[in-house]
Amino acid sequence: MTSKPQNNGKATTTEELREQADATREELAGTVAELSAKADVKGQAKEKAARAATKVKETGAQAGDQVRQVASQVSRVAQDVTPEPVAETVGRAARLVGGRGRLAAVGAVAALVVVVAVCRGRSRR
Repeated sequence: MTSKPQNNGKATTTEELREQADATREELAGTVAELSAKADVKGQAKEKAARAATKVKETGAQAGDQVRQVASQVSRVAQDVTPEPVAETVGRAARLVGGRGRLAAVGAVAALVVVVAVCRGRSRR
């Protein structure tokens, strides 16, 4: 079952035709797989959502770290500029409220610092 030789570079034997058919089949299978992946909108959406969720978690963690750093700095500044009697009163109030009172105490001290700074600014004018 041999075909006649041709000069244009095409297969001339049955075996060569089979090899060409197999190669074409493999190439088509790869093309179909690529097209299938592109057409898998649901899969692409899931991947994109997973990437977005990861990014949000990382950004949230970074923001949390920054907030904790700034809060720590504000707390130190507030402690430095707060008069001792005020700090003692706030400390007692925080102990009465419990663990959650620390945040409230820091907020109160920060507010007090702002009020003192504003009053000093107005009195210098």
